[in-house]
Amino acid sequence: MEEQRRSLPDTIDDVLYFIENRVSPIIDIKGTWFQFVIIRKEGGEVIGDAGIHFPDSGKNGTGIGCTIDKNYQRFGFATEAMAEIIKLIFTDLKKNRVIASIDPGNFSSIKLAGKLGLRLESHHKKSIFLNGE
Repeated sequence: MEEQRRSLPDTIDDVLYFIENRVSPIIDIKGTWFQFVIIRKEGGEVIGDAGIHFPDSGKNGTGIGCTIDKNYQRFGFATEAMAEIIKLIFTDLKKNRVIASIDPGNFSSIKLAGKLGLRLESHHKKSIFLNGE
């Protein structure tokens, strides 16, 4: 398997590049992400984002991802957001597969995936090059 090179954004320019070049304003466009803003009902502040990745135009391999502000983690916001996104993927978009690529050291995300009914299908020792590792 070819190693993917990916890193977290270091600058606002990195974020802008991702938004301008990888995020689509239209859902289900091959090779793009469609992003959602996660807003706290009480207070209305932005607390994170969630996205769906469409690597191809078929029904397989739809990827998901989520980021929650550290101050709002462990309150169920990611669970609620990702459950709705998974429902959208299967019900409205009629996809038949969801993929979450998770850093093996991110135990919270692994636990979240289990809560959402996702199952471990493989563990690739050299599938992602993330932040120098």
